[in-house]
Amino acid sequence: MFYRKSYLNQIKKDLEKEKLLLLIGSRQVWKTTILNILEKELEWKKMYINLEDYFGKIFETKNEFISFLEFEKWFNLYNNWYLFLDEVQYLKNPESLLKSLYDDKKIKTKIITTGSRFWEQKKLGSSLVWRWKIIFIKTFSFLEFLEFKWKKTKNLEKIDFDFIKHYLQEYLIYWWYPNVILANTKEEKIREIKKIIDRFIEKDFMYFIKSNDLIDFKRVFQYLALNIGNIIKIWKITSILNISEYKIRQFLKFLLDSYLIKEIPPFYTDKSKEYNSQNEFMFLDLGLLNYIKWSFDNHFSDWKIIENFVAIQLFDLNRENKLHYYNRINWSEIDFILERLDTKIIPIEVKSWNKVVKPKVFNLFEKNYCEKIDKFIVTTRNKIDSSKIWNKCLEFLPNYLIEKKL
Repeated sequence: MFYRKSYLNQIKKDLEKEKLLLLIGSRQVWKTTILNILEKELEWKKMYINLEDYFGKIFETKNEFISFLEFEKWFNLYNNWYLFLDEVQYLKNPESLLKSLYDDKKIKTKIITTGSRFWEQKKLGSSLVWRWKIIFIKTFSFLEFLEFKWKKTKNLEKIDFDFIKHYLQEYLIYWWYPNVILANTKEEKIREIKKIIDRFIEKDFMYFIKSNDLIDFKRVFQYLALNIGNIIKIWKITSILNISEYKIRQFLKFLLDSYLIKEIPPFYTDKSKEYNSQNEFMFLDLGLLNYIKWSFDNHFSDWKIIENFVAIQLFDLNRENKLHYYNRINWSEIDFILERLDTKIIPIEVKSWNKVVKPKVFNLFEKNYCEKIDKFIVTTRNKIDSSKIWNKCLEFLPNYLIEKKL
């Protein structure tokens, strides 16, 4: 079985120097599976606790928690052991507890926890910023999916596209939560996606949002699915769906905090010439997107799916990078502007064909932002090429190689 080896290797390496690790991610990405594999592979004594079983339990002090471990679990934190705390957000005050455990220099046990982004957003304060390493567990990237299906990802650019296109097609249709990968037939994969959505609603939505808002939430969720890559205007959703602006903003925040969607703000430096304070939204899992749209057909011709696919790869490159869209008053548009930590930017146009054509909008953009631009990229179906725009490199890259080439 494929156990997300890259994450396992990263965690083992981090444990050599870190006392606290937090694994963050959406449901069903195998955070618990990773803990279970670590429990088997690590040599020291281990203890696994699912804190959902202790929902709402209040450990008033560090000593109360230590006593709980010693007398109920026969586990001593002052030994060189490992403690796995799954679903830590179910504790009453996890931040305070973990801070006190970390600050106790006598505690030698390494602590690995899992949690949702809700906790990261609402309870993770500045007191823990420098105390631990956060690892984001995501759904399978295309490269990880190929490793599972095909076992080969080296020199991918040299492999004939006809050989891998059915893998890409399958990936674009179902995306890849691990349990979906293990399902064999189309029907089984769709059932697994439905289970993920149902569990998400049962475990998260019903806990954080009022249950009588579920119908309105589903309508907003579907609206986003049908408008991926478009500028989302709250007032327009309010008008079309007859749902209050407050509710819509509440639903959007919930979806963002659940790692199901991600927002893309506009790129601008001159506010007198460039406009749109509204964001675009992209799904972080195409299987969920296709399920909500009920679209499981050939997606090579669906430009919006390809655009969302490229966006997800750009999100995954580096958490500190910023991704924007570009839209000027004269309707000159660029799909993405990747802004790096060094403030250099990479304009990216998404195409699903193999034409080696320089987008005219790049010339205008180069004149306005010449000093900030590192290079230009146009994605293709499977063609690799290069050219120049003034003195800047223009790369033509297959849309499935963006993560590997940037």
